Amino acid sequence: MNGLLVNPELGSKVRIFKVFTNIPLKVDKPIDFSLQEFYEKCKLCIEACEVSAISCEAEPSYEIKNVSNNPGVRRWAVDIEKCYMFWIESGGYSN
Repeated sequence: MNGLLVNPELGSKVRIFKVFTNIPLKVDKPIDFSLQEFYEKCKLCIEACEVSAISCEAEPSYEIKNVSNNPGVRRWAVDIEKCYMFWIESGGYSN
């Protein structure tokens, strides 16, 4: 629900990067590891978020919270701008 990419083995400890190749790749299918059902029951991230930036809606939707969200994605939207401002104000960012 916190908007991070999740892997069934690594959780949210994944990073996206590009690999350029000309190797022929086989397209696979999405993996269902019951993530939505887990989120619907857990909700610890919603309770832990001090600025209520994580959606507490019962179901994911196509709604966006601000311009930082990409439209057209069904999910629990995170108010990234609210989260970012809290991060700055709490000293989480330094030059």
